[in-house]
Amino acid sequence: MLDYNDLFLFIEVAKCGSFSVASKVLNLSQPQLSRRIQKLEKSLGVNLFRRLASSVELTDRGEDLYQKLSLQKWLLDSDIHNYILNLSQSPGALKIVLPAVFAYHVITPHLPAFIQQHPELKLQIKYSHSAVNIYESGADFMVSSSIPKQKALLIKTICNCSCGFYTTPTYLAKYGNPESPDQLAKYLVVSYISSDGHTPDDLVFTHNTEQRKFVVSNRTQLLINDDLQAEAMLNSNQIIVGGYDFCFSKGIVGGEYIKLFEDYSFLSVPFYQITPPHKKDARVTLFAEFISDCIKQAKLT
Repeated sequence: MLDYNDLFLFIEVAKCGSFSVASKVLNLSQPQLSRRIQKLEKSLGVNLFRRLASSVELTDRGEDLYQKLSLQKWLLDSDIHNYILNLSQSPGALKIVLPAVFAYHVITPHLPAFIQQHPELKLQIKYSHSAVNIYESGADFMVSSSIPKQKALLIKTICNCSCGFYTTPTYLAKYGNPESPDQLAKYLVVSYISSDGHTPDDLVFTHNTEQRKFVVSNRTQLLINDDLQAEAMLNSNQIIVGGYDFCFSKGIVGGEYIKLFEDYSFLSVPFYQITPPHKKDARVTLFAEFISDCIKQAKLT
């Protein structure tokens, strides 16, 4: 007979990726936890995990079950949370997850004014450098540059952000100017790791007038996930930086930075607004409108 408590144990093991870690979180011995999961697998008639030397991986059946159960657990947790809030008659903080790079340049400068306009609103913001599971984070609203694997989410494209390669006048005077993308391999370059951790083998450029595509092997020597570190490196006048155009727009206007390959278009990254299903909250709508206003002010499309 299926023990529903074992389903919650399964979710925790899947989140932790290890019986030993999950046993500490659950305050349950590892042998006991392993037996409970084996019992669950026997009840369901499928293998949920691949046992490795020091960790576990979800099988395809296990991944499918985890996605469904994590949604149901989030809905249950949300219902309990809302019930407690209704009892206290005091709304909690609106939980937000924002990509750190995007937030720093597009949203953060406008946050103080937004909070002053809405003194009744309490926000709890977490800044991410990688993909986030919205159910596990407990977020009410999320912005991401990748579409989550979790199902039944409400997803809306809010803008597309172009990318390019930048350097400084001092760098060009010292090391010379790469006149075309295929010359990048001769220079020291730093660029970003995408939120899903994917790094392309090739860089694809499109000539703006001829509309011809140029494929260049990606030989970037340094990959990072923080644009503030990239800006510090750029200011050293010893490197070329690849990143979102909005990160360097002010430096371009001030003459501090120079965008390379102006005749070419490079990558354009979509950003998405993501909310859990059945989330009817006026505060979410209000914050979404604020994000939209920030995007308009940044002139992103």
